[in-house]
Amino acid sequence: MYRDRNRTIIREINNLDHLTRGDIVAENDSRTTKVFSLRSFYSRTTESEIYLVLKKYATINQPDLSLMLACELGLIDKVEKEYGSLVDEFPLIHALFIDKKGKPSGIITQDFSQGGAIPLMPMNQKGNLPIEIQKLIQSPHSLEDLATTCFLVGGKRRIGDFGEFIKLLFPVQLSVLSNYHLENIAQYTIITRLQEQFPRLA
Repeated sequence: MYRDRNRTIIREINNLDHLTRGDIVAENDSRTTKVFSLRSFYSRTTESEIYLVLKKYATINQPDLSLMLACELGLIDKVEKEYGSLVDEFPLIHALFIDKKGKPSGIITQDFSQGGAIPLMPMNQKGNLPIEIQKLIQSPHSLEDLATTCFLVGGKRRIGDFGEFIKLLFPVQLSVLSNYHLENIAQYTIITRLQEQFPRLA
């Protein structure tokens, strides 16, 4: 199951000495969401390098980060149950990041661009969109919004932005999606310290 693999990779990351926070590799138009490179590590679970990013949200408070992550993981669980072949399009790792003060500080997830080496090509409304997920949860309402949830990586579709799937759901729907993961949030939490990338000397 996705949740089992995710937990195993999270444990691997928590056994690392540190993660290195690098440059901003993406941000939204309003600059309220910034995505920082965390480089990569070798995963024994996947027997491959996994590249990571840290998503920081200026407009989401700390308690809501836990709820957001729980809803996103619940969405992946629901998709895996109904459309198992789609689960490989989601990030290998998706976890809450706890900072040195012990507070939720962002979401750590897979960097599909591998540190910017692979371009992420945006999808358009006429592209191969994940219509199955849209029908499954009745959100988002428009193809334009659905197109923002995914992109092409080396010609393959990947789903990396869950906001449009979740933001229009009713509270009862959010509760159903998030319940399991909120109760077990510690298993989906990364506490490895961040080491800032030092600027190169001239």
